[in-house]
Amino acid sequence: MLQNDKQKPIGTEDTLAKNNIPIKNAIVSAPGYLEPHQKIHRLSVPYNDMQMMPVISRILVKEGQIINKDALLVEFSSLELAQASYNLIQARIKSLHDQISLLEKDMSRYRELNRANAYSQSELEKKELILIEAKAQLSEALSELELSKVRINYSRLYSPISGQVLRIHSRIGERPNNNGIIEVADLRTMGVTLQVDEQNIKDVYIGQRAKIKSENGSFSGLLNGSVSHIYPVVSNKKRLTSDPRADNDNEARTIDVLVLLVPSSSIRVTNLIGTKVIGFLQDNGKPQ
Repeated sequence: MLQNDKQKPIGTEDTLAKNNIPIKNAIVSAPGYLEPHQKIHRLSVPYNDMQMMPVISRILVKEGQIINKDALLVEFSSLELAQASYNLIQARIKSLHDQISLLEKDMSRYRELNRANAYSQSELEKKELILIEAKAQLSEALSELELSKVRINYSRLYSPISGQVLRIHSRIGERPNNNGIIEVADLRTMGVTLQVDEQNIKDVYIGQRAKIKSENGSFSGLLNGSVSHIYPVVSNKKRLTSDPRADNDNEARTIDVLVLLVPSSSIRVTNLIGTKVIGFLQDNGKPQ
């Protein structure tokens, strides 16, 4: 879909004639789809050191709900055991603190007696060893407490971003599958992924203005944006096309180009993730 001085982008003329939308200075056109500019986060179990996936015990959000970063989304069945372990270790630490406090008081008295030759050196050393062992047990218990905190956190799923819950794939009582548990995304900034043919990528550059139209009438008029990223990898992908005569199974060598929509365009399409579009990249002066 490349234009030289005398040609328009392939497919552009028919598309524009059908929709009566003029695109000036378009040098590349490409099919694509709408998506959050920061991508969709598909979340699953944070970490699992057991042989089986934990069962979901609570889901604390609903599809469409607005969430903040670090919001609690899901709790797993492993939380109950992790919390019980945490409580036991805390009780053990309190007991060791009390034991060490008493031992230190006794040691002070035993040392006074030893200096007065009223308590043997060997008995004093035995008491000191008991105190050392208690302090070692306390240090070990404190380390176990930190590990227990980690296991509690791994028994909960938190949102890595502020945004919106798009889809919940799993239900209470189920084990997470390959689809993950929850999809979240920041919809404040929307974007477009265009599949630009390999031979046209030389005419694409960062900052290039873009006009985006719906392929199937999902939104009216045009969206405005600019190229924000060009992936450095050529992929063999099934070609996205609006031509019913085309072979939809035909693979093409394309490069993904990301377009960041301006705020006024983003707000129009936050509920149209995945919608197929046609993007027109304009010639606004390629940087030298």
